This record gives sequence, structure tokens and C-alpha cells, in this order.
Amino acid sequence: MAMSAAVLRREDYGQTNYEPDYGLPRPRVTQPNVRAFPNEDIYFWRKPVDNSRVARQGDPRIWETCWRFFSAMTLMVVVAVGLLLPNAINLLSGIQLHRLRTENERLHDQQRQLKLEQSRLLSPERLETLASGYNMKNAGPGSVVHLRNGDSSEVALNKSKAAPRGR
Repeated sequence: MAMSAAVLRREDYGQTNYEPDYGLPRPRVTQPNVRAFPNEDIYFWRKPVDNSRVARQGDPRIWETCWRFFSAMTLMVVVAVGLLLPNAINLLSGIQLHRLRTENERLHDQQRQLKLEQSRLLSPERLETLASGYNMKNAGPGSVVHLRNGDSSEVALNKSKAAPRGR
């Protein structure tokens, strides 16, 4: 159809070789004679439609579909967490173990330093230097003073007489 319209629009349409010319200028054909299209005299007018007050009818199965989707996603999350949780726990345990080993080494080093300092402070040479600084002497057999004379049994008797009973 489009081809025939293009052919009919040519300027030389309607002129054939057998028509006499008579020396007159040829009339220009602007509108070709095209066969009428079916129902071309019918016009369709569209009235604007306002659908602002129209509400979509609810689908009764939409809630079921949403809950199924929600349940499936929840199950997938639980499975993913269940699969990844042991690895995460192992990773955290490894970090804590490394931290505890480092702290253990630090405490062992500190214990060695404290033992070294203790042995230096309790050396006999240092104790003698401190004793001479505070005018302390070594206790000899004659320098011992007994505060109580007598047997230990007498001390126990005197102690029991002095303490009243609380009955």
C-alpha cells in the first residue's frame, strides 16, 4: 500500500505516452486519486477518564504469597547464619587464644623479672649492708632475753587463771 502511494505521488502521474499534448502546459497533479480507505469517514473521540477514585481490587492470595516469601527468606537467613556461625566462633576463639598466649608470655617475663629483683633484694650482702645502716647486730647466745621465766606449763596455768570464762 505504501508503495502504491509513493508511486501515485510522482509528478508525472497521469501522463502516459499515448495522450496527446497539444503543446499546452501540463497541469500539475498534487493529489493523486487514491482509493478511499474503509471506514475513513468514522472519527473516534476519546473522553478523558478520571481513575483517581478507582481502587484496585485486593488479591486474596497476596498475603499468602507474602508470608511464603517472608518465611522462605527467614529460613534462608537462619541457614546462612547456621553455616557461618561455627567459622565465626572459631575465628573469635583463635583471636582470644592468641591474646591469652601473648598475655601469658608477658606475665612469665614479668614473673622472671620479679624473681630476679627478689633474689637481688634478699642477697646476704645487701641484707648485711641494710643491717649495718640501721645499727642491727647479729644475735649471739648472750644477747637473747627471755621475757618469762619458768615452764611453759606454768605460763599456760597463769594464762588460764587470768582469762575469765564467759558462761
